[in-house]
Amino acid sequence: MKHNTVTHSSPDAEIILTDASKDSASRLLAGAPIRKGGRLLFLECGLGLDALKAEEGFSEVICQNSLVQNYGISQSWIESNPSLHSRYENHLDDLPLSGKTIWAPSMPGFTQIRWRMRKGTAIWRAVLEQSTQLLASDGELFISGMNDEGIQSVAKAAAQLFDKVDTLTLKWHGRLLRISRPKAGISSQTLASAYFDLLTIECEWPNSGSPLRYQNRPGIFSAGPVDPGSQMLLKHLPSLAQKRVVDFGCGTGLFSLAALRQGCTDLVAIDQQINAIRLTDLNTVESSEYVKTVCCVGFEGVSSDFDVILTHPPFHAAGKSDYGLPERFTKAFADHVKPDGQVILVANRFLPYDRIGKAYFEEVEVLEINSSYHVIALRRPKKP
Repeated sequence: MKHNTVTHSSPDAEIILTDASKDSASRLLAGAPIRKGGRLLFLECGLGLDALKAEEGFSEVICQNSLVQNYGISQSWIESNPSLHSRYENHLDDLPLSGKTIWAPSMPGFTQIRWRMRKGTAIWRAVLEQSTQLLASDGELFISGMNDEGIQSVAKAAAQLFDKVDTLTLKWHGRLLRISRPKAGISSQTLASAYFDLLTIECEWPNSGSPLRYQNRPGIFSAGPVDPGSQMLLKHLPSLAQKRVVDFGCGTGLFSLAALRQGCTDLVAIDQQINAIRLTDLNTVESSEYVKTVCCVGFEGVSSDFDVILTHPPFHAAGKSDYGLPERFTKAFADHVKPDGQVILVANRFLPYDRIGKAYFEEVEVLEINSSYHVIALRRPKKP
């Protein structure tokens, strides 16, 4: 039986990937008007800053986050304010009407729904569609986003489902939309969002006997064909029998599947996104006795005695490039492998993991390089 672990991250977690206080679209959303005594559903509430400002005006606030860091910060706020306990819920989960989620509100009829949009047509269509079912008859949906993220396209799509779509605020190269009055005749049976659709992906793996098959979905890294960087890394996997392995930033669990095929029987898969963890659970279910999945930021709550770390680490945080991540990741890798352990990673070629690695590991080897990616082995972490 698989053991899923959820770690509630804190503001001082070793690797912080988002900061809504510096995000212009989140600041726009914080300006949405409050309906006194109403019910608020806050989707992907980020660091909870907007909900914290709004909570005094609502009789009930329900927050949803798919990122564990943001969930943890919101949870800390609730736990430190006893007055909120009776009217404030916080969920680490997918959108509420996924068909599989365990927290879908038992009573629709929300006075407000708020969402700081994410890129991706599938996700914003899903939010619009779900809102037609979750809003009260006089309820309002507020969506904020930047122009280069597609907020104007969201407004056009909203007009197909709602009778009233207004731009409430226009500044900082972004917009705050106020959306209300779902069109007559729309029901859950007429909605068919692709956001929840599972896609079967086949990844060729030379000399492995057969391809790796797994499921993916919109919103998870490389939702289409497997990305070339991950395929490059697969060519350099050693035998992993009797090795303790971590798939860091597991996403779909592709590297987990490959590690299992290479003989691993002690595998930890880590990701900060709950939807990725559930995909890895799904894709490794046939070997679940060998796999532990952990939803956390960095390695928070995870032991530090791995033989091998496999990773295709991100370099974006809150939708923006963060070029400080490679050094923070490399330090964390050095802290979590055994003295004779190694990290096998693939990264975009412009990310200097080979140079940074020399500060934290005794041996750095470039296993393969092309115009887009390099595969690097970092071996034997240096002693502090």
